[in-house]
Amino acid sequence: MQSLTHAEFLALWFALAVLGLGAVIAFARPNGPLTDALARRVRQSIAALQEGASTPSP
Repeated sequence: MQSLTHAEFLALWFALAVLGLGAVIAFARPNGPLTDALARRVRQSIAALQEGASTPSP
């Protein structure tokens, strides 16, 4: 098995650190707008279902 040179090891470590930092930033971002949009769509669906249930069928 081939061992890494010092420069390769540092480059690999740096790349993994950048990926880890990117993952932390991505997961730490607030998802409020997404949650608000989903809640609005659920309310619209419930209202449409309730409206359809209250209308008598011919």
